[in-house]
This record gives sequence, structure tokens and C-alpha cells, in this order.
Amino acid sequence: MKELLLVAVGMSAMLAAGAGRAQDVGAKNQPGAGKAVLRPGMELSVPLRDAEAPMVVYLPSNYTAEAKWPVVFWYHGVETGPSTEFVRRHTGGRDFVVVAMSFAGVNTVRSEKEHQAYLARERANYQLARLWVIQHANVDQSRFYLGGITRGGWLVGMLCDLEMRNLA
Repeated sequence: MKELLLVAVGMSAMLAAGAGRAQDVGAKNQPGAGKAVLRPGMELSVPLRDAEAPMVVYLPSNYTAEAKWPVVFWYHGVETGPSTEFVRRHTGGRDFVVVAMSFAGVNTVRSEKEHQAYLARERANYQLARLWVIQHANVDQSRFYLGGITRGGWLVGMLCDLEMRNLA
């Protein structure tokens, strides 16, 4: 039986403005003039189609290309942005690739049709992020986890219904 990591806690205050990214991550790798590369213990911002902000990808400090790594896709809460800090705080920055996801636009759903269209955009962004991570890091595709808080927790519940076959 598959295990499912579903973290849906109402703790947006933990990631409220001012919490920011932990300093121990070091300088952030920003895409720009040169090709940005993922490096152990560092974050990389990667634009996603239809997302409010780039996703933030963190390789664990003990990452080596010789091993396959589990991945946590983390969805932030209301009034915060993509951050790997919450997951890194619990893992000590080790053992998991962390992908902090952004939402695919504002959720102003008022009808079932709008709800389905919104979920389709979110699912497409998750699938793009998943593909990007598979192409850029040595990951264990049988150990992909979704987690989130507040709005992110709600979205994780919706995505789990749609993506169960692709989750650990």
C-alpha cells in the first residue's frame, strides 16, 4: 500500500512575512545571464508557466548524484510565497530535494467549471515542476511527496486526488 505524505496544517503564521529564507542556505542561484545550476545546500528559482512566482528548488546539503533522492513539493499558505524553509527546518536541510511551489494564479473560483479549470492549471504546473526536477536532479520517482499549509494544504488535497499514481 502506498504511503502518502499529506501535510495540511493551518500554520501560515510560521511563514508570515519576515520569516524569509534561512541564511544557512547561502547565496541563491538565480537564473540570469549564465546558466544557473542546482548545487547541494543551495536554492534555485525556476519560472513556471502560469505561476504567480517562480518555484524554488533546494538540493539537500548531503546530495550526491550517485544516489536517488525523494522529493517534497511544498505549497505555501495565503499571503506568503514559495519557500523551502518549513521543510528544511524539519529535515535539517538534508535527505530531501525540496520544491517550493507557487500557485497558478488567483483562485477566484465561483462555479464548478472555474474550479475544474483552476485545478487543471495547478495540475499542469505541478507536472511541469515534476518533469523539471526529474531532468535536473537524480530523484527517486517512487518517492514524490506533496505537502502544504492553509491554501497550499487545500490544493495538496485536490492534487492528491488527481495525481495519486505519481505519489509515494
